[in-house]
Amino acid sequence: MKRYLTILFFALIFNLQNSYSQELTNEKLIPLLGTWDLDLTPEDSTDNVSAILKISQINESKIEGYFYSEFSTITNSTINIQSDRIYVAFVTNDNSGFYNTSLYIKDGKLFGTTHAVERNFLSVWTGVKSN
Repeated sequence: MKRYLTILFFALIFNLQNSYSQELTNEKLIPLLGTWDLDLTPEDSTDNVSAILKISQINESKIEGYFYSEFSTITNSTINIQSDRIYVAFVTNDNSGFYNTSLYIKDGKLFGTTHAVERNFLSVWTGVKSN
């Protein structure tokens, strides 16, 4: 009986610690939530391109929302918190194909890249929160 209570005690402590660390992780991710105005203008400024990233929800290590337009839903997302920086990767698609996007947030600003395999381009962009 004593052994059973000891195991139960340690299991309870582990679960409390695990839920606490998950809560802290989710608190760290709150800055991602919201609508972001993205500047996709190429470095040579030949084109002025803007878009929107809307992150409506964060569940564990995934985000929900859309990228570029509300018709391009985020799928296959993942989050990594490393070196005190938040990194996110996800996939979207439209009629021209799939887009692989990765980003990180630094000092309240997003820095990202979007790779379109079928269209053979890599876009480098930045974003600021609009709300």
